[in-house]
Amino acid sequence: MAALHLVSSIDGLAACTARAMTEDVIVLMHDGCYASAEGRTCYRLAAHAAGRGLTANAMDIDFDRLVELTTQHQPIVTWR
Repeated sequence: MAALHLVSSIDGLAACTARAMTEDVIVLMHDGCYASAEGRTCYRLAAHAAGRGLTANAMDIDFDRLVELTTQHQPIVTWR
């Protein structure tokens, strides 16, 4: 099963992408919303992006979708 990586900062994303497998899923939250993980399955919490004044885009998800992702992936890893 693929892992779910919850990334809260740009530095966290750098650490995550250095260690994550290509089939893993990344969710950007908090200040991690300023980053992007090209070439990876990557989502961004819409509420966190909007709170930072970022324009909505196709990778945005809501909290319900985040909960779904947590039920579909193991392990769940947090990067700060």
